[in-house]
Amino acid sequence: MYHAVYNRNISLMELIYKYDKQLNGICHEGFTLLTYCCKNDNYELIKWLVDKGCDLNEVDMYGKAPIHYLVSMRKVKAIEFLIEKGIEINTKIKKNGKTSLMLAIENVDIITCTLLLKHNADVNITDDDNRNALIYAIKKNSFEIMTLLLEYDINKKFCMIEATKYSNLDMIKVLYEHGCDINEFIDNNCPLFIAISNSSYEIIDYFLAKGVDLSFVDVEGQNCLHLCIYHRLESYCFENFVMKGADINCVTYPIKLAVIHQAINYRNDEILEILLRHKADIEITDSNGRTPLILASKYGFYEEVKLLLEHGADVHKTDVYNYNALWYSRTNRDTAIINLLRKYYE
Repeated sequence: MYHAVYNRNISLMELIYKYDKQLNGICHEGFTLLTYCCKNDNYELIKWLVDKGCDLNEVDMYGKAPIHYLVSMRKVKAIEFLIEKGIEINTKIKKNGKTSLMLAIENVDIITCTLLLKHNADVNITDDDNRNALIYAIKKNSFEIMTLLLEYDINKKFCMIEATKYSNLDMIKVLYEHGCDINEFIDNNCPLFIAISNSSYEIIDYFLAKGVDLSFVDVEGQNCLHLCIYHRLESYCFENFVMKGADINCVTYPIKLAVIHQAINYRNDEILEILLRHKADIEITDSNGRTPLILASKYGFYEEVKLLLEHGADVHKTDVYNYNALWYSRTNRDTAIINLLRKYYE
C-alpha cells in the first residue's frame, strides 16, 4: 500500500485495499500512510485514507500526528476536513511536547490559530519546556495572536517575564491590563531585573509607574540598585529607584557588599553622590570589614576618597585586619590620598 500511496495511484490503492485493509502502522521511512500524505500535501489521498477508516491520530516514528504536518504547512482545507472527521487537535509532538496550536503560532498563522481555537484547542497545554501558547505568541512577537489568546482563560504565568526579555512595551501594557503580574519572581528573576539587564528605560519607567516591588533580591542578594550599577544604567534611572524607596543600604550575601561598595568598585561617582545625598550608610562594612573610605583608599580612587571625606567618612575606622584607609594609601605609596587623609586626622 505504501508504494501505491508513494506513487499517488488511487486505482492501485483501491485494488490493494480489496485484499489488504491494513491502513495503519509505521511504513517505509518511519511515516504512517496518513502522516506521509499530510507531509507531502496530497489532499485526495488524505481524503481517501480517512474515508476508508485509517487512524486519524496515529503517531509516526518522528512522534508527529497528521495534524502536526498539516498545521506546519498551513493546509487549512485539510485541517478543516480532519477536524470534521474528529481528529484530536491537542496531541503533542513526542520529542518536544508542541501542540498544533503552538506550531500555528510559530508560523504566525492567525487563520489556523483561529480555526484551532474555534474547535477547542487547549490554550493551557505546555510543551516539554513548560511553555504554553501565550509564551509562544510572545516569543514570536505576534501582538495579534497574543491578543486573541488573551480572550481565553489562559495561564499567564511567566508571560510578563517573557515579554520583558523581548523589550516589548506594547505587549507588556496589554498583559498588565489583562492581569499579568509585574512582580512575578521565578527562577531568581523578575521582569524588573530583566528590564535593567536590557537597559530598557521605558519599560523600567512603566514598571515604576505601576508600583513595581523594589524589595526583590537575586540569589546573591543584589537588589535593583546593585544591578543598575552592574549594568551601567544612567544615574537618573538609579535615582528614580532610590526616590521610589529602593533600599540604598542593601547588602549582598554571602559576600557582604553594600550598594555604596558597588558604586566604588565600578568607580561611578554620579551614583556615589546620589547615595551620599540620600544618606546611605557611609560607614557600612563589607565582608572584610572595609568601609567605603577604606575600599576607595585601597583602590587608589582619589575622587571617591575626597567625596567620602567631604560627607563625613571616618578616617579612623579599621577593617578586620586592623588596617585603616591611611595604611592602604601608604602601602600603595599614593601621596595624593595620603595628604588628603591627613587633613582629616585630628
